[in-house]
Amino acid sequence: MLKKLFVCLALGFVVSISPSGAQWTTDLSVGSVYDSNADGVYTGESARITHMALDVSRQNTSTRLYYSGDGFMFGQRGPRTFVANRVGLDMIYPLGMARDRVILGFAATNRINQSVYNIYDYLGTAGYVQGKWYVEKSTMLKLGYHLDWRSYKNLVVSRYVDHNFSAQVNRFLPSRTTLQADAQFGYKLRDSAESQVVLGLQVAQSLTRNTGLSLRYQARMNTTAQQDGLSAILRSFTDEDLLNSRYDYGGHRLTAKLTQQLPAQARLIAEGGYEMWSYTDEFALDLDGYLLPGVDLRRDRSSFFDVDLELPLTQKLTTALGYSFMNMRSNDVYYNYGVRHSLSASFQIGF
Repeated sequence: MLKKLFVCLALGFVVSISPSGAQWTTDLSVGSVYDSNADGVYTGESARITHMALDVSRQNTSTRLYYSGDGFMFGQRGPRTFVANRVGLDMIYPLGMARDRVILGFAATNRINQSVYNIYDYLGTAGYVQGKWYVEKSTMLKLGYHLDWRSYKNLVVSRYVDHNFSAQVNRFLPSRTTLQADAQFGYKLRDSAESQVVLGLQVAQSLTRNTGLSLRYQARMNTTAQQDGLSAILRSFTDEDLLNSRYDYGGHRLTAKLTQQLPAQARLIAEGGYEMWSYTDEFALDLDGYLLPGVDLRRDRSSFFDVDLELPLTQKLTTALGYSFMNMRSNDVYYNYGVRHSLSASFQIGF
């Protein structure tokens, strides 16, 4: 069934971008990242990661058919190299008023890895629906639902289904201030059931014509959590980490973000914050895997700072430079790795 869906979407995609006057776009990007601790653990080593991405889409005013592919090569750590693919369709339906609409879509997804990391190999489908309404001129409401189903052929996981319900309210004030409140409820079935509530409050302020500042607080609370006994040593870098699920912990996150428009259409984005995690069923261990005195649950603390510069070189060619800093502290010795740095550079061309 799933293979047939892949074939149908692929055939529809090929037909849609064939020379027939249809509007289609292609974006190709190549980037490199140096990470001083690519594993994010006490014994983690540095690595250079090359990222290549291809996005091709055909769209009109109401539909978008697309393919998105990402490949990550881990330099001297070749076994961690992987490829992720996504083929999907998005549709937009206006709801009377010009700015009110419903957006829905579905996609077929997969990921292919090497060596022991093939535990992350999956074949899946995803679907979503989101409505946006202006209940009055200065108030916007969003409601949405997202479904993610995956089959991991190299893991003894009888099922993996992730449901996510979301709601968001934005209030736009005359002072060029935007207030936002949002909530999410996630419910995942992976052999056992896990559920979680995420609540967020955000305020964004336009300081000048070219400068914006936002502050956000987010709370993550587990309503049910269940560990499945899988080791969390392996990391998947940017794709979702099956072995370190967001359902395994709750906590608090506070961030501040500054966006500055620069001459020549360049943009500088700086973000920093502090986050605390408290794990529900994972105990703090020493480097040999034994319980520490006191038999305490794992707790992590992280301060972080990211800065990115986006610089258009031509109308179709853009470059981006980034730097990230993290200071990670944990009562679990294996994850108490301290300072971590990363540098990135990328080029994106559209045609």
